[in-house]
Amino acid sequence: DHSQTPLGAFQLSPAQVDAIIRANETTFKEGRQAGSVSRFWSNHLAANSPSEDRYSVATLLHSKGLAFGVFDGHAGTACARAVSERLYEYLAISLLPQKTELLEGGTRMSVQKALVKSFQRLDADVTQEAQTQRDRILQANAIQVAFSGATACVAHVDGAQLHVANAGDSKAILGVQEDDGTWAALPLTRDHNAFNMSELRRLEEEHPNEDKMIIRDRLLGFLMPLRAFGDAMFKWDLVLQKEILQSYPDLGSLNIFLPPLRNYFTPPYLTAEPEVTHHTLRPQDKFLLLATDGLWDLMDTQDAVRLVEMKGGVAVGESDSNVATHLIRHAMGANEHSELDYERLAALVTLPEDMVRGYRDDITVVVIQFN
Repeated sequence: DHSQTPLGAFQLSPAQVDAIIRANETTFKEGRQAGSVSRFWSNHLAANSPSEDRYSVATLLHSKGLAFGVFDGHAGTACARAVSERLYEYLAISLLPQKTELLEGGTRMSVQKALVKSFQRLDADVTQEAQTQRDRILQANAIQVAFSGATACVAHVDGAQLHVANAGDSKAILGVQEDDGTWAALPLTRDHNAFNMSELRRLEEEHPNEDKMIIRDRLLGFLMPLRAFGDAMFKWDLVLQKEILQSYPDLGSLNIFLPPLRNYFTPPYLTAEPEVTHHTLRPQDKFLLLATDGLWDLMDTQDAVRLVEMKGGVAVGESDSNVATHLIRHAMGANEHSELDYERLAALVTLPEDMVRGYRDDITVVVIQFN
């Protein structure tokens, strides 16, 4: 019962609860970025210990584009950490002109193709490294990365051109202010899960005559997202999995979760190939919101956009100067009347580790304001 408050929640003062919510917030103000982005905010609140979410931001020096991403890990932290640290390098390389003699004018891959290629190449490398690494310390990390997993939602902004690449169930939402002043939420991603009919059709086409791929709305009964990095246990054949895992002398120390998969006939069942959406920014497109599913478990997209309002041309929340913090606060603390309930907020912030995942997930939010 989510209305019940755990014993001890109110031992923290409102100021202490506020400090926990604000602990990881960051604000990048105008002047740090060029082009169509005037500022952005981020925040993260953990539920898992350690948190399995990551986010990262980068300037791609050659293309002058900005990249923003949120990464939601599962079965451990290693894959989300690796993807958040390495993906933009792959994207930057993919966007380089294909000729090295720049004066002769090399041709550049489109942003859409570069995003798809960078996701696929990094995922291939992540799984390949677990097979080829012989140094024991590096091998341990490579196996942990390959056998944990991560979804990714990445936005590339270059002038008025916005591309969003998504693999998994995080979301990218565009906040649009209509001529009459009302706000609309324009989704730029689709969740890759068992509730997406096109994803189910894709799986059926790739694995004909297998009618037990989705069990209890999860891939082979275990995994909610149908696209993700890593997750070698859903991509490699069983012989290869056994060979790689047996090659490491102290497998128990790696804390790898190996689900007892049935109906495992024609891997890979999982892909890291993203769906890419292109959007040309318009004057009414005010901000982009990227968030892992921890936010969307507690809040719908229209409410999220409504909570970010424009004041003097600068997006701020009603009570927080950091918009990402404002969204997290309301996602956890809003009651059925959309009003902040301190008791609910305090309870969800102070839940003990062994209870918190029953109520909420890690939450990561990045809000990008367009000028």
